[in-house]
Amino acid sequence: APSDSVVQVNGYVLDDTYKAQSDRAYMYSPYDATELDLPTEAEYRIEGLVEAPQIRVTMNGLVLDGTLDGTQYYYPYPEELLYQQILCVPQNSIVSVNGHTLGVDHRGDKITAYEELLADAGNPIYMDTYVLSGLYGVSDAVSVTLNGKELITRSIEEGRVVTCRAAYPDSTNGDVRSLALSFCKDYFAYTAGGYRNTEENLNRVLAYIIPNSSLYRRIARSKESVGFVTPVSKQLFHRLDVDTMEELSDSLVVCSISYDIEQWTYQVKRTYSGKLWLSIEHHDGVWVITHMLTDIK
Repeated sequence: APSDSVVQVNGYVLDDTYKAQSDRAYMYSPYDATELDLPTEAEYRIEGLVEAPQIRVTMNGLVLDGTLDGTQYYYPYPEELLYQQILCVPQNSIVSVNGHTLGVDHRGDKITAYEELLADAGNPIYMDTYVLSGLYGVSDAVSVTLNGKELITRSIEEGRVVTCRAAYPDSTNGDVRSLALSFCKDYFAYTAGGYRNTEENLNRVLAYIIPNSSLYRRIARSKESVGFVTPVSKQLFHRLDVDTMEELSDSLVVCSISYDIEQWTYQVKRTYSGKLWLSIEHHDGVWVITHMLTDIK
Protein backbone atom coordinates (compact mmCIF):
# COMPACT_ATOMS: atom_id res chain seq x y z
CA ALA A 1 0.00 0.00 0.00
CA PRO A 2 1.14 3.65 -0.37
CA SER A 3 3.47 4.60 2.46
CA ASP A 4 1.35 7.62 3.37
CA SER A 5 -1.82 5.55 3.65
CA VAL A 6 -3.52 4.21 6.78
CA VAL A 7 -3.89 0.42 6.72
CA GLN A 8 -6.49 -1.16 9.00
CA VAL A 9 -6.95 -4.89 9.50
CA ASN A 10 -10.15 -5.80 11.33
CA GLY A 11 -10.20 -2.20 12.58
CA TYR A 12 -6.62 -2.39 13.91
CA VAL A 13 -4.20 0.18 12.44
CA LEU A 14 -0.94 -1.44 11.39
CA ASP A 15 2.29 0.20 12.53
CA ASP A 16 5.89 -0.19 11.35
CA THR A 17 6.35 -3.43 13.25
CA TYR A 18 4.29 -5.18 10.56
CA LYS A 19 6.41 -3.88 7.68
CA ALA A 20 8.13 -6.68 5.80
CA GLN A 21 10.77 -4.47 4.15
CA SER A 22 11.79 -0.85 3.66
CA ASP A 23 9.66 1.45 1.54
CA ARG A 24 10.31 1.41 -2.19
CA ALA A 25 9.38 3.93 -4.88
CA TYR A 26 6.53 3.32 -7.26
CA MET A 27 7.31 2.86 -10.92
CA TYR A 28 7.50 6.30 -12.48
CA SER A 29 7.18 7.79 -15.94
CA PRO A 30 10.22 9.46 -17.54
CA TYR A 31 7.93 12.43 -18.17
CA ASP A 32 7.43 13.07 -14.45
CA ALA A 33 8.88 16.28 -13.09
CA THR A 34 11.63 14.34 -11.34
CA GLU A 35 12.36 10.85 -10.16
CA LEU A 36 13.27 12.30 -6.77
CA ASP A 37 10.68 12.60 -4.02
CA LEU A 38 8.44 10.05 -5.70
CA PRO A 39 5.71 8.47 -3.57
CA THR A 40 6.69 5.15 -2.06
CA GLU A 41 4.88 1.95 -1.20
CA ALA A 42 5.21 -0.18 1.90
CA GLU A 43 4.66 -3.91 2.33
CA TYR A 44 2.97 -5.21 5.46
CA ARG A 45 2.91 -8.88 6.42
CA ILE A 46 0.58 -10.65 8.85
CA GLU A 47 0.95 -14.39 9.46
CA GLY A 48 -0.94 -17.09 11.32
CA LEU A 49 -4.45 -15.95 10.34
CA VAL A 50 -7.31 -18.41 10.50
CA GLU A 51 -9.42 -16.57 7.93
CA ALA A 52 -9.13 -13.57 5.62
CA PRO A 53 -9.42 -10.30 7.57
CA GLN A 54 -11.33 -7.14 6.74
CA ILE A 55 -8.87 -4.66 5.23
CA ARG A 56 -9.38 -0.91 4.81
CA VAL A 57 -6.76 1.38 3.25
CA THR A 58 -7.29 5.15 3.18
CA MET A 59 -5.13 8.01 1.90
CA ASN A 60 -5.94 11.73 2.02
CA GLY A 61 -9.56 10.80 2.75
CA LEU A 62 -9.76 8.42 -0.22
CA VAL A 63 -10.66 4.77 0.26
CA LEU A 64 -8.40 2.67 -1.98
CA ASP A 65 -9.53 -0.39 -3.90
CA GLY A 66 -7.15 -3.32 -3.78
CA THR A 67 -6.63 -6.42 -5.93
CA LEU A 68 -6.11 -9.90 -4.52
CA ASP A 69 -3.50 -12.33 -5.87
CA GLY A 70 -3.46 -15.46 -3.76
CA THR A 71 -2.94 -14.12 -0.26
CA GLN A 72 -1.47 -10.79 -1.32
CA TYR A 73 -3.48 -7.59 -1.62
CA TYR A 74 -2.10 -4.72 -3.72
CA TYR A 75 -3.29 -1.13 -3.30
CA PRO A 76 -2.03 1.19 -6.07
CA TYR A 77 -1.37 4.88 -5.65
CA PRO A 78 -4.79 6.60 -6.06
CA GLU A 79 -5.49 7.92 -9.56
CA GLU A 80 -7.25 10.96 -8.07
CA LEU A 81 -3.85 12.22 -6.87
CA LEU A 82 -2.05 11.71 -10.19
CA TYR A 83 -1.51 14.48 -12.72
CA GLN A 84 -2.25 14.81 -16.42
CA GLN A 85 -0.24 17.08 -18.71
CA ILE A 86 -1.75 18.18 -22.03
CA LEU A 87 0.42 19.85 -24.65
CA CYS A 88 -1.13 21.77 -27.57
CA VAL A 89 1.44 22.56 -30.29
CA PRO A 90 1.51 23.48 -34.00
CA GLN A 91 1.41 20.46 -36.28
CA ASN A 92 4.78 18.86 -37.12
CA SER A 93 6.39 20.33 -34.00
CA ILE A 94 9.03 18.34 -32.14
CA VAL A 95 8.00 18.08 -28.49
CA SER A 96 10.21 16.87 -25.66
CA VAL A 97 9.53 16.62 -21.93
CA ASN A 98 12.43 16.08 -19.53
CA GLY A 99 14.63 15.45 -22.56
CA HIS A 100 12.37 12.65 -23.88
CA THR A 101 10.82 13.25 -27.30
CA LEU A 102 7.10 12.49 -27.49
CA GLY A 103 5.89 10.11 -30.18
CA VAL A 104 2.64 9.10 -31.79
CA ASP A 105 1.72 7.00 -28.74
CA HIS A 106 1.11 10.20 -26.80
CA ARG A 107 -0.55 12.15 -29.61
CA GLY A 108 -4.24 12.97 -29.31
CA ASP A 109 -6.66 14.75 -31.62
CA LYS A 110 -5.76 17.43 -34.14
CA ILE A 111 -7.30 20.87 -33.68
CA THR A 112 -7.95 23.27 -36.56
CA ALA A 113 -6.37 26.58 -35.61
CA TYR A 114 -7.34 29.93 -37.08
CA GLU A 115 -8.23 28.59 -40.49
CA GLU A 116 -9.65 31.94 -41.66
CA LEU A 117 -6.45 33.86 -40.98
CA LEU A 118 -3.48 31.54 -41.22
CA ALA A 119 -4.30 29.52 -44.32
CA ASP A 120 -6.75 29.11 -47.17
CA ALA A 121 -9.58 26.61 -47.05
CA GLY A 122 -7.57 23.99 -48.92
CA ASN A 123 -4.56 24.13 -46.61
CA PRO A 124 -5.74 24.61 -43.02
CA ILE A 125 -3.36 25.01 -40.10
CA TYR A 126 -3.60 22.29 -37.45
CA MET A 127 -2.35 21.93 -33.93
CA ASP A 128 -1.46 18.58 -32.35
CA THR A 129 -2.30 17.62 -28.79
CA TYR A 130 -0.15 15.32 -26.67
CA VAL A 131 -1.48 13.78 -23.46
CA LEU A 132 0.69 12.44 -20.64
CA SER A 133 -1.32 10.68 -17.93
CA GLY A 134 -0.54 9.02 -14.63
CA LEU A 135 2.14 11.52 -13.61
CA TYR A 136 3.20 12.04 -9.99
CA GLY A 137 4.25 15.57 -10.95
CA VAL A 138 4.15 17.53 -14.22
CA SER A 139 7.36 18.82 -15.71
CA ASP A 140 8.15 22.38 -16.71
CA ALA A 141 11.11 21.10 -18.77
CA VAL A 142 9.06 21.27 -21.98
CA SER A 143 10.69 22.08 -25.33
CA VAL A 144 8.71 22.69 -28.54
CA THR A 145 10.48 23.39 -31.82
CA LEU A 146 9.11 23.91 -35.32
CA ASN A 147 11.41 24.17 -38.35
CA GLY A 148 14.34 24.63 -36.02
CA LYS A 149 12.75 27.51 -34.07
CA GLU A 150 11.97 27.07 -30.37
CA LEU A 151 8.45 28.21 -29.56
CA ILE A 152 7.19 30.06 -26.51
CA THR A 153 5.12 27.85 -24.19
CA ARG A 154 2.72 28.78 -21.40
CA SER A 155 0.98 26.53 -18.88
CA ILE A 156 -2.36 26.73 -17.08
CA GLU A 157 -3.05 24.43 -14.10
CA GLU A 158 -6.60 23.38 -13.28
CA GLY A 159 -6.64 20.92 -10.39
CA ARG A 160 -4.59 17.90 -11.43
CA VAL A 161 -4.62 18.83 -15.14
CA VAL A 162 -1.93 21.11 -16.57
CA THR A 163 -2.36 22.42 -20.12
CA CYS A 164 0.76 23.64 -21.91
CA ARG A 165 0.22 25.64 -25.10
CA ALA A 166 2.89 26.61 -27.65
CA ALA A 167 2.40 29.82 -29.60
CA TYR A 168 2.32 29.52 -33.39
CA PRO A 169 5.46 31.18 -34.80
CA ASP A 170 5.24 34.33 -36.87
CA SER A 171 8.66 35.01 -38.32
CA THR A 172 7.37 37.91 -40.42
CA ASN A 173 5.70 40.06 -37.78
CA GLY A 174 7.78 39.21 -34.74
CA ASP A 175 6.89 37.75 -31.36
CA VAL A 176 4.87 40.71 -30.05
CA ARG A 177 2.71 41.12 -33.15
CA SER A 178 2.10 37.37 -33.30
CA LEU A 179 1.17 37.30 -29.61
CA ALA A 180 -1.31 40.18 -30.02
CA LEU A 181 -3.13 38.61 -32.99
CA SER A 182 -3.17 35.12 -31.45
CA PHE A 183 -4.62 36.49 -28.22
CA CYS A 184 -7.38 38.36 -30.11
CA LYS A 185 -8.41 35.23 -32.02
CA ASP A 186 -8.54 33.16 -28.84
CA TYR A 187 -10.37 35.92 -26.96
CA PHE A 188 -13.09 36.27 -29.62
CA ALA A 189 -13.43 32.48 -29.83
CA TYR A 190 -13.94 32.38 -26.06
CA THR A 191 -16.53 35.17 -25.90
CA ALA A 192 -18.45 33.75 -28.88
CA GLY A 193 -18.23 30.08 -27.93
CA GLY A 194 -21.10 30.05 -25.46
CA TYR A 195 -21.40 26.86 -23.45
CA ARG A 196 -19.32 24.88 -25.94
CA ASN A 197 -15.72 24.34 -24.81
CA THR A 198 -16.01 27.25 -22.38
CA GLU A 199 -13.35 25.93 -20.01
CA GLU A 200 -10.91 25.06 -22.79
CA ASN A 201 -11.29 28.42 -24.53
CA LEU A 202 -10.93 30.28 -21.24
CA ASN A 203 -7.65 28.52 -20.45
CA ARG A 204 -6.32 29.40 -23.89
CA VAL A 205 -7.05 33.08 -23.26
CA LEU A 206 -5.56 33.13 -19.76
CA ALA A 207 -2.31 31.59 -21.05
CA TYR A 208 -1.42 34.95 -22.66
CA ILE A 209 -2.08 37.11 -19.59
CA ILE A 210 0.18 37.74 -16.65
CA PRO A 211 -1.22 35.72 -13.70
CA ASN A 212 -2.86 37.44 -10.73
CA SER A 213 -3.29 40.70 -12.65
CA SER A 214 -6.60 42.58 -12.66
CA LEU A 215 -7.14 41.58 -16.31
CA TYR A 216 -6.49 37.92 -15.48
CA ARG A 217 -9.02 37.95 -12.63
CA ARG A 218 -11.62 39.86 -14.67
CA ILE A 219 -11.55 37.40 -17.57
CA ALA A 220 -11.41 34.38 -15.25
CA ARG A 221 -14.57 35.59 -13.48
CA SER A 222 -16.39 35.99 -16.80
CA LYS A 223 -16.73 32.22 -17.28
CA GLU A 224 -20.15 32.02 -15.61
CA SER A 225 -21.74 34.71 -17.79
CA VAL A 226 -20.09 33.48 -21.00
CA GLY A 227 -21.19 29.91 -20.40
CA PHE A 228 -24.90 30.65 -20.78
CA VAL A 229 -25.03 32.67 -23.99
CA THR A 230 -26.12 31.14 -27.30
CA PRO A 231 -23.07 29.64 -29.03
CA VAL A 232 -21.85 30.96 -32.36
CA SER A 233 -21.91 28.27 -35.03
CA LYS A 234 -19.59 30.12 -37.43
CA GLN A 235 -17.17 33.01 -37.00
CA LEU A 236 -15.28 34.74 -39.81
CA PHE A 237 -12.61 37.40 -39.48
CA HIS A 238 -12.89 39.84 -42.38
CA ARG A 239 -10.22 42.02 -40.83
CA LEU A 240 -7.83 41.63 -37.94
CA ASP A 241 -4.81 43.89 -38.24
CA VAL A 242 -2.32 45.58 -35.95
CA ASP A 243 -2.79 49.29 -36.72
CA THR A 244 -0.07 50.73 -34.51
CA MET A 245 2.65 49.29 -32.32
CA GLU A 246 4.46 51.69 -30.03
CA GLU A 247 7.50 50.59 -28.06
CA LEU A 248 7.46 52.58 -24.84
CA SER A 249 10.56 50.74 -23.59
CA ASP A 250 12.53 47.57 -24.24
CA SER A 251 10.04 45.66 -22.09
CA LEU A 252 6.74 47.48 -22.82
CA VAL A 253 4.79 47.65 -26.08
CA VAL A 254 1.34 49.15 -26.65
CA CYS A 255 -0.53 48.18 -29.81
CA SER A 256 -3.99 48.83 -31.29
CA ILE A 257 -5.82 46.21 -33.33
CA SER A 258 -8.75 46.74 -35.72
CA TYR A 259 -11.22 43.97 -36.46
CA ASP A 260 -14.36 43.13 -38.43
CA ILE A 261 -16.03 39.89 -37.37
CA GLU A 262 -18.98 38.05 -38.88
CA GLN A 263 -20.77 35.66 -36.53
CA TRP A 264 -23.67 33.29 -37.15
CA THR A 265 -25.95 32.12 -34.34
CA TYR A 266 -28.09 29.46 -35.95
CA GLN A 267 -29.60 31.47 -38.84
CA VAL A 268 -28.92 34.92 -37.39
CA LYS A 269 -25.98 36.92 -38.70
CA ARG A 270 -24.20 39.46 -36.51
CA THR A 271 -21.28 41.69 -37.44
CA TYR A 272 -18.90 43.47 -35.11
CA SER A 273 -16.21 46.00 -35.78
CA GLY A 274 -14.02 48.00 -33.51
CA LYS A 275 -10.62 48.35 -31.94
CA LEU A 276 -8.78 46.60 -29.20
CA TRP A 277 -5.80 48.05 -27.33
CA LEU A 278 -3.24 45.83 -25.61
CA SER A 279 -0.42 46.56 -23.23
CA ILE A 280 2.25 43.87 -23.64
CA GLU A 281 5.19 43.54 -21.27
CA HIS A 282 8.26 41.34 -21.14
CA HIS A 283 8.30 39.19 -17.97
CA ASP A 284 10.64 36.31 -17.11
CA GLY A 285 11.83 35.91 -20.69
CA VAL A 286 8.39 35.93 -22.37
CA TRP A 287 5.92 38.54 -23.57
CA VAL A 288 2.62 38.65 -21.66
CA ILE A 289 -0.48 40.84 -21.81
CA THR A 290 -1.10 43.04 -18.79
CA HIS A 291 -3.99 45.34 -19.84
CA MET A 292 -6.76 45.34 -22.44
CA LEU A 293 -9.29 47.91 -23.63
CA THR A 294 -12.03 47.21 -26.18
CA ASP A 295 -14.25 49.41 -28.36
CA ILE A 296 -17.00 47.36 -30.03
CA LYS A 297 -19.52 48.68 -32.58
